[in-house]
Amino acid sequence: MGPLDVAFIKIVAIIKMGDKTAKKKTAKIISTNLFRY
Repeated sequence: MGPLDVAFIKIVAIIKMGDKTAKKKTAKIISTNLFRY
């Protein structure tokens, strides 16, 4: 599994939780990680 697969799983888990704050934090983390690869 690549880093994008792990990120996708995290997104799905957070969406299921329905936590808006967590969604924003995850979006920032993912956008930061995308620039690294």
